[in-house]
Amino acid sequence: IGGTVGIIFSLAGYLLIFETFQLQRKQQFENTFFNLFSQFDNFRTNQIGLLNLENEKYEVVKGYMFFEIFFEKDLCLKNSFSKTNLEAIKNTIKKHSSQLGRFYSHINILIHFVQISGLMSTDKEFYMNYIHNQLSEKERFLVLYYYLHPNSQDFACLKELKIKDSKELFEFNEDIQAKFAGR
Repeated sequence: IGGTVGIIFSLAGYLLIFETFQLQRKQQFENTFFNLFSQFDNFRTNQIGLLNLENEKYEVVKGYMFFEIFFEKDLCLKNSFSKTNLEAIKNTIKKHSSQLGRFYSHINILIHFVQISGLMSTDKEFYMNYIHNQLSEKERFLVLYYYLHPNSQDFACLKELKIKDSKELFEFNEDIQAKFAGR
């Protein structure tokens, strides 16, 4: 009896230690993920910016105002994405390539970090959905068209972020719809 009970207790102890290591690994992943996301959120709300010429005066525009100017002034879009063409998007992305490069890099790092983690696929899907849901529709639009950026090869992980429930983003260009049908 003593030998059998000892083996069972040893096995139970091993399983508990294994489960503890798994929980610590997941907790470490979450801490790092949310720190990375916090840095991204700080960048998109406080750091991304540009000089804006308004009434013969330059002003520094930061955070979400960058996206407003990007869409309203450069792409002439207020509420709908259906009135522009691919060439206008390409030119505007090229014009703001340095700001958007950092924006894309932050998201790319987050996605890559999720992909290389040792998490189960359901957990990875949860974190990918988290990233997707935290982006505004304008940011999703930019992620959808990341390939127009001059350094798009540096942001290869962005294609893994499935842009969904944004029908307006696809309405205006059937070529784009066909290209991203497999996303």
